[in-house]
Amino acid sequence: MILEKEQETKSFLVYREKTTDTRIDVDKARLEKAVRELYHWQQNPQATFFTAQLYNLACKADAENAKKLLLGFPARMIAYLLWYTSHDQDEFFHTYMNLTEKEQNNEDIDY
Repeated sequence: MILEKEQETKSFLVYREKTTDTRIDVDKARLEKAVRELYHWQQNPQATFFTAQLYNLACKADAENAKKLLLGFPARMIAYLLWYTSHDQDEFFHTYMNLTEKEQNNEDIDY
């Protein structure tokens, strides 16, 4: 599965999954939470919380089941797919674990 970011608003990111031509809108706060859970899953391979099990399934899913996971759990699967295809995982975590923080900093600016 290949994700391409199409659009970004203040609260949402819009991605298109290229192989299935599926459009997914995801709330930035939910994506940030999913990335934090992904980070925890990476740091604790024995983790058994729900999202950790979901990431374990994503690792093993074929294309059809990966699409079902993407449609059922969009924020978590987008986090997983972005992480999986990232060239620099440290940069990935730094960028996506601070999505809402950037928005808060922009709101503090007086014009």
